[in-house]
Amino acid sequence: MTSAPLLGGCEPADAKGGEGEAKPSSPAWLHRLIDTEEAWAQLQFAVPMVLTNMSYYGIPLVSVMFSGHLGEAHLAGAMLGNSCATVTGYAFV
Repeated sequence: MTSAPLLGGCEPADAKGGEGEAKPSSPAWLHRLIDTEEAWAQLQFAVPMVLTNMSYYGIPLVSVMFSGHLGEAHLAGAMLGNSCATVTGYAFV
């Protein structure tokens, strides 16, 4: 096999007069393997969605943490209320 599409920038060490394996002449193989521009565009869309989901789940977490300091009955009530609200209300929205 004479061509390697992912390793097109490599030359054998014997052609350069050295010994050992082929050495890449540039990091061009990364651009052939991964479309970095597309990955950057997707990352820009993903970061706001991740932050939104973290804040969405952070609100019930904080309320359960505060009610947990009041006692076990308050913690159970807060968890039951959050679970019921999540299943019935938030799922439809």
